[in-house]
Amino acid sequence: AVQMRLATALYGLTYIFPFLVFPISLANAIANSFGGLGLIDVVGGFCASFLTTGSIYLIRKAKLSSWFIILPILLVPALVVPIWLSALLKLPYFALVINLLLGQLVPAILGAVLVRELAKRGYFLVMICFFVSFSWCQLVTRDKQTVVNISRIFLILINPILIHFEVKIISSQLS
Repeated sequence: AVQMRLATALYGLTYIFPFLVFPISLANAIANSFGGLGLIDVVGGFCASFLTTGSIYLIRKAKLSSWFIILPILLVPALVVPIWLSALLKLPYFALVINLLLGQLVPAILGAVLVRELAKRGYFLVMICFFVSFSWCQLVTRDKQTVVNISRIFLILINPILIHFEVKIISSQLS
């Protein structure tokens, strides 16, 4: 079975909102705390997320196309996460790499599409649509804990974005 974490598509948001590098990494650590693999998965998940989102920020800083964010979303988790998972689960590293590559492919493409749509159509509307469709997909699985985790992650992610827009609005009103 291949695990596909659609939430990793949200890593792409750091291309538009670089200030989300830390909150997204924190959200991943919180989500991993519900996974049952212990502190190493929480800390490792934070580090993998930080490397992924940091790489996406560097792609933006280098003024590369948003399509390039597919690479860190696909490769960083697939190459980094098996470092501790192989020891915890007693599975071969390369088998986990292949499994994670397969599982990260769709979220990586979704992340790039999300960023492109946000840039074209406006941030808030696309975020709401993405969250609603994402939540619906999770509800179809009937996994209530997943929906709770996704809701927590969304709240952690959306708060800095809303604060960012409030600061912009207030500063434009003061000018």
